[in-house]
Parts: sequence; C-alpha cells; structure tokens
Amino acid sequence: MKDNLTEETSLTFLNLADKFNLDDLREKANEYILENFVAIRHCEDFLDIRKDALIQYLSHDELNVNMDESEAFYAAKDWLVSKPIVYDSDFLFFLSFFLSIFISFFLHTF
Repeated sequence: MKDNLTEETSLTFLNLADKFNLDDLREKANEYILENFVAIRHCEDFLDIRKDALIQYLSHDELNVNMDESEAFYAAKDWLVSKPIVYDSDFLFFLSFFLSIFISFFLHTF
C-alpha cells in the first residue's frame, strides 16, 4: 500500500492506517503528506481532514511549503471556511491557531 501513495490517496491511506492501527502505513502517509502538502491541500479530501491532524501538519517543522508560508495560511483558511461555524472550545482553539499562522504570514510578508 505504501507504494500507492499519491496526492489523491494519501489522506485515504492515512485514515485506513488510523482505523486499522497500521503504524508503518501511518508513518509513511504522514511523511508523504508533509512532503507533498502543497499539492495535497488542493485535493478534495483535504477539507475533510481532522482538526488535530491539520494542526499537527501546519505545526510540523518538516512541512514542505516550498519556501512559501502562505500555503500554510491558505490551507488553514480554506479548511476553516469549509466547516460550519460552531462556537465551541474546539472552534476557538483552531481560530487562535489560525490567527497565529495569519500573524506569522503577514510578519514574514512585510
């Protein structure tokens, strides 16, 4: 299965690895997602990613955004606006995380 990872299938394989506790596949899928994040964030399945997984990827030191941190900002924005707004502690936590990315993006822009 690890050899079949693509931008379109990596999130599906990650979900399968989580569901069936396949640690090796999970590790390979996570590595693939970090390396190919820019392409994966444009895939339809990206908007279905769990909040905690998105935060993990956006916070990871090895996230490959091709020297363009705006990719992380726009990925978070696209994910956030695709969700129905439910004002709970999860939403507030992600909003504060998103704002930290927003501030970092604009500090590096100017």
